[in-house]
Amino acid sequence: MQRTPRIAVIGAGIAGLSCATALREAGLVPTVLDRSRAPSGRMSTHRGEDWQCDHGAQYFTARSPQFRAEVARWQEAGAAARWSPRLRVLDGASTSEPDSDLARFVGVPRMSAPARLLAGGYRQERGTQQLGRAEVGRRAEGRDDRRRALDRHVGQVAR
Repeated sequence: MQRTPRIAVIGAGIAGLSCATALREAGLVPTVLDRSRAPSGRMSTHRGEDWQCDHGAQYFTARSPQFRAEVARWQEAGAAARWSPRLRVLDGASTSEPDSDLARFVGVPRMSAPARLLAGGYRQERGTQQLGRAEVGRRAEGRDDRRRALDRHVGQVAR
């Protein structure tokens, strides 16, 4: 009996979640590891009692046909919308308009919405902020120690 390999995807941003989606479509079962308590990556939103702040990307573009198709899916699901700001490019004493044909998009109701849509159905392990901090500590070796700490954590998830 052949056992399905267990795969860890590091990061619950758009790239990590897209990778996890491709792996799932290939018949594998990925686990998404992220240090945040919710998916978003660079498209994150912090919220308070009566406020919210998108502090990652202000907007995103979709240039490739494949990504345009994905963004259309997000729009259909209500997780993204076209954004038409009044933009000016400042260059010393002159100003100009940026490429007006370039479609810009935002997450709806906040920038984290597309990542939350992509994350539906994935098992996400939280609390991996310990990697590189508590497990590695203050040692100067850095990268190799972080890799060993990550290997230990991924090994625990795979069991």
